Amino acid sequence: MATEPVGSSLASAPPLTAEGRQMRGMRGRPKRLGRDTLTAYLFLTPYLFVLLVFLILTSLYGIGLSFFQVDIGFTAPQFVGFQNYQRLFEQLFTNPGLSVFWISMANILKFVIAVVICQTILALILALILQVTLVGKGIFRTIFYIPALTSSVATALIFLWL
Repeated sequence: MATEPVGSSLASAPPLTAEGRQMRGMRGRPKRLGRDTLTAYLFLTPYLFVLLVFLILTSLYGIGLSFFQVDIGFTAPQFVGFQNYQRLFEQLFTNPGLSVFWISMANILKFVIAVVICQTILALILALILQVTLVGKGIFRTIFYIPALTSSVATALIFLWL
């Protein structure tokens, strides 16, 4: 008399197709995965909304605005088409050293490097001050945290007077 194994072996298991999942009794798992996925997307919704508003829509607005001659706030925008791009590429290739584009790119690069380095060093120094045992550490922590409190108190006072 041949004996069958008590547990199912991988060799005799049905393939991972829809029918195979049903045969293995894994019907509840896809529903749970669907619920988990839906929950994850619901948690991502606020981030995706902010991303849409502040990154994608403003980028599209900037691209659309690049086809106009704009003096913000003083005159109505005038449609110039690709003239802005034509002028940019003429400046880039005729005299790249004096191009306003490259000067502005260099200024942006200097600003980003200075701000990132200075802010990182300042943040590390403040973190070290908060961690090291110093005389007056409690006072420093209080002074450091006061701006977080005053903004919410100021907001509450403003809404009291509305």
